[in-house]
Amino acid sequence: MKKRNNSLQHWTVGSVCGVYLPLLIFALLCLMPFVMVVSTSFSESDLIEEFGCSFFPKGWSIDAYKTIFIYPDQILNCYLNSIVITVVGSVLNVFLTITVAYPISKLDFKFRSAITFVMFLTTAFGAGLVPQYILYKSYLHIYNSWWVLILPQCASVGHIIFLRIFFQAVDGAYYEAAKIEGANEFTVMFRIATPLVAPGVATVAFYSVLMYWNDATSALYFLDTDSKFMPISVYITRMSQLIVFLREVKAGVYPGISLGNMDIPEYTLQMAVVVVSVAPMLFVFSFFQKYFVSGLTTGGVK
Repeated sequence: MKKRNNSLQHWTVGSVCGVYLPLLIFALLCLMPFVMVVSTSFSESDLIEEFGCSFFPKGWSIDAYKTIFIYPDQILNCYLNSIVITVVGSVLNVFLTITVAYPISKLDFKFRSAITFVMFLTTAFGAGLVPQYILYKSYLHIYNSWWVLILPQCASVGHIIFLRIFFQAVDGAYYEAAKIEGANEFTVMFRIATPLVAPGVATVAFYSVLMYWNDATSALYFLDTDSKFMPISVYITRMSQLIVFLREVKAGVYPGISLGNMDIPEYTLQMAVVVVSVAPMLFVFSFFQKYFVSGLTTGGVK
């Protein structure tokens, strides 16, 4: 009996190692690039240029972050714009996604097929950039504002189809019981159906946050170059222009400006830009992680 228990124990340890060891290796491989990015951002640019990137900082320098925050008022304003755009846009997107996904999930809804067809049609054909520009500027009057970065992204078709699957899986007995108690459709949708599909709603919310935070294309197309509504995703892409300016300052083109002892971090600046833009999303993902994983796995089964 003791030999059998020992063999069972060895088999269990072996099976655990066989399952979790590859997962651990895979997780480390996924983490290694980000560790290298953070390490490089705190390194000295000359050493990175000479020896390349590594998992540990070569030297120690925060010149890359000093360069990013050389104009603190501008970058803080861009962060504020991104926060406003992301929060307002995500709330609107989730609200509109729920109000569209819930009715088209019901088989007895009269316009279910027509609405679904129109939504799929918008994914297959686009009006083009010029008609969008004319529409936003001449008719909707949202050009060069927060709304031009918020409204066009609302009610994403992919999010609606994703959340519709969750609503379809809810037992209709819940809806019938609520209606017997006198609840109308809006009460059933927001107080009965939505809490039952909370993992799906949280997943849509997380994707919405990523969508709005990383959207730099809309700002480049529909905001002026010196717009006060510029998000952080566009501001950090202009660091190459800042490098050119710092080179000219270093060369004495602008006699009234001095960099002091600060070096121009040409090679580490790109890594610091990645850290600055990605760091807020890491905190958001840690908050949504539980619901995000649950939403994806549940949706996959359904």
